[in-house]
Amino acid sequence: VVGSYPQVDAMVLGEAEEAFAELVESIEDGKPSLDIANCWVRDGEDWKRNPLRPYIADLDALPIRDYQLFYDKVPALESTYLCMTSRGCPYSCSYCSVEMYHRIYKEIGDKTRVRKRSVDGVLEELHEIKARGRVKSIAFYDEVFTSPRRWLQEFLPRYRTEIGLPFWCYTYPSGLDPALAKLMADAGCWMMTMGVQSGSREIRRNVMDRRESDEKLFATARVIKEAGIRLSVDKILGSPGESEQDRQLDLKVFRELNPDRILTFPLTFFPGTDMVRRAEEAGE
Repeated sequence: VVGSYPQVDAMVLGEAEEAFAELVESIEDGKPSLDIANCWVRDGEDWKRNPLRPYIADLDALPIRDYQLFYDKVPALESTYLCMTSRGCPYSCSYCSVEMYHRIYKEIGDKTRVRKRSVDGVLEELHEIKARGRVKSIAFYDEVFTSPRRWLQEFLPRYRTEIGLPFWCYTYPSGLDPALAKLMADAGCWMMTMGVQSGSREIRRNVMDRRESDEKLFATARVIKEAGIRLSVDKILGSPGESEQDRQLDLKVFRELNPDRILTFPLTFFPGTDMVRRAEEAGE
């Protein structure tokens, strides 16, 4: 595949902060180095495919992301600040690029599924952006923000008193209970997105590798609403084997969930995910 793009001289696989910096430094010295972990580099007509380095273990060691270039061009972007407190996901959905990452890193013996920043590190970032005086809300883009519980029990009360801005986040159907939902609401959570993806339990279980029952979906939706948090749900369109009966189940389940918002997405086939294999086996 890489040979199909003669204009490409190098590419970075996996986490890129360290590898990309080393690649740029080598280019400044004359040409891309052939020996940078996480990099594939063109060597004449061939490619030098270097191994991966382990995941970055200490996320606090990374600098706070600088969005200033975007904010200067489009000031409205600064009204909602995008923040991630972790990398990875404890779940293994077949369509997800995060699961593909876990698979390739597992090949080098790194089985870490979730890495979390420190509470102090996240609050330092949010204090910095709040001091600019333009941000009105926070969007936590973690794959699943509602875990681990111990981290949230430390973070949320401090967030409420130190930052105090409304925020949105993702949850998973098995990752929330009334006590935690109340803690989230008290800290300023105004909307929570729960991935549902299909109203068909068979599609969720056998195609998407999601094990939650319909009853669990409904129970989690009730917990969110009863805490006074608005409910947003995701739906993936076009799963392999999806039938008219499955689409009727979509209507039934999503109607019963009664969310404040439904976001629909066409299925994206990320290379290296199980979803690609299953679609090929289904002849799709």
